[in-house]
Amino acid sequence: MTRQGWPAPDAATPLVGYREWCLRGLEDPVPELHSLFHATGWPSDGRPTAAACLRPATWLLWPRSDRRHAGVPDASCECGIHAYLRPDFASFNGVREPKVRGVVLGWGRYVLGTVGWRAEFASVAALLADDAYAPALDLLAVSQGIPLVTDLRDVRLAMIEHAA
Repeated sequence: MTRQGWPAPDAATPLVGYREWCLRGLEDPVPELHSLFHATGWPSDGRPTAAACLRPATWLLWPRSDRRHAGVPDASCECGIHAYLRPDFASFNGVREPKVRGVVLGWGRYVLGTVGWRAEFASVAALLADDAYAPALDLLAVSQGIPLVTDLRDVRLAMIEHAA
C-alpha cells in the first residue's frame, strides 16, 4: 500500500526516532519545518519526506567512500534523514532560528547507529508543544494533521488517539 504515491514501508513497524527542526515562517499562514543543517524543508502538506545525498561532488577527499553510492542512506556516507533513538538528546547550538522537536517515523533503506538512525523516508508523527511558539505550532499541527504532545515520551498515546 502507498500513502499519496510514496512507497510503503518494507517492514510492518517503522523506525521511531526523535529530531529537531528549524521552525520558519512564524508569521506565515502555515509555518514550515526545515533542516538545521541543510537548505531543505519538510513537505508542508504532511506528506513524508525522501532523503537525498547532499554530499557535494567536490568532496574529493572524503575518507570513507567514493563520491557516489547506490542508495540513500549509505553506510559510507552521512546522508539520510537523521533521528535519535531517545527523546532526551542535546539541542544543537548555533542555530539562530526557533527550534522545535518532534517524533518521526522512518522506513525504507536505513542505517542504524548507536545513538540514532538514518532513513530513506520519514514522516512527522508528533511535535512537541512549546508555549513560545504556540500559535505557529498550532497552525502547523492542524494543517498537517500532526498531533502536539507535551512530552515526547507520550507520543505513543498521542498517535493512538490521533488514529482513532
